[in-house]
Amino acid sequence: MDKMTLAKATDRYSIEHFLIAVNIFQDNYPELLKSVYVINASTYFTMVFPVVKAILSGSILGKLKIFGTDGWKEEFLKIMDAEELPACLGGKKTDPDGNPQCNTIINWAGTVPEHYFKTKDVKNFAKLNGVKKVIIPRQASFEVKVEVNRPGLMLEWEYEVAYHDIGFKLLFEEKCHNGTETLEIIPMEKFETEYEPLRGSIICKKQGIYIIVFDNTYSWFKSKEVYYLTCLASPKEKSNALL
Repeated sequence: MDKMTLAKATDRYSIEHFLIAVNIFQDNYPELLKSVYVINASTYFTMVFPVVKAILSGSILGKLKIFGTDGWKEEFLKIMDAEELPACLGGKKTDPDGNPQCNTIINWAGTVPEHYFKTKDVKNFAKLNGVKKVIIPRQASFEVKVEVNRPGLMLEWEYEVAYHDIGFKLLFEEKCHNGTETLEIIPMEKFETEYEPLRGSIICKKQGIYIIVFDNTYSWFKSKEVYYLTCLASPKEKSNALL
C-alpha cells in the first residue's frame, strides 16, 4: 500500500469493484485463501478498511494480517525461506539481472493498459461538432441556459463525464409580475456515463429560459470534466445533431 493516495482510497469505482470481487471470492472460493498480508498500510488505508471489513466473514478476517511500515519483513521470514523471498520483501531472491522486484516471477499490480478497456472513449464524443467542454470544480455547479422563444420546440441534450459521475437537473425560468420565477422540471439526480453518453429531450411547453445544470456540489474532492451538446429544434424536424 506504499502508493495509496487519498484519491485512490476514496475512488468510488475502485471501492465498488473491490467489494464485488471480495464477495465473489468469499461466497465461492473461501477455502482457497491461506492468508493475506497487507503491508505499508497508511492512514488512507484505514479510511477504506472499515467498509471492506463490514462484508468479510469471520474466517477470512482471521486470515488477514495488517502491517504499517515496520515488522512485516520479519514476519515474512518466519513463513518463507530468505532464498525464496524476493529481496524487495526482505529476502535474498532477485531476477537473473539482479532486480530485487523479481518481475520474472511476480505479476505486480499497476495501471490497467487502455487496450483492455471496455468502456466508452471520451475523446470520440469530444470531437463531435458543437461539443463543448467544461471543468466543474468540487462543490460547484455549471449552468447551460437555452432561450426558447416559442412553445412547442424540442430541447435535446447529450453529455459525457470523463471520470466519475455528475449531477443533472433541468430548470425553467420565466418572467412574472415579481420578476422571474424558477421552476424545477427534472429534479437533480447523479448519473454515470461509464459506457456511453447520456441523452435526453423535452418538449418546451412554455416560452422562456431553460437551464441545464451540471451539479458537482456534492463532491468534496474531485472536479469533473464534462463534455456536452445541446440542440433546439421543431419536433417535426427532429434534429440529427445529437444522433
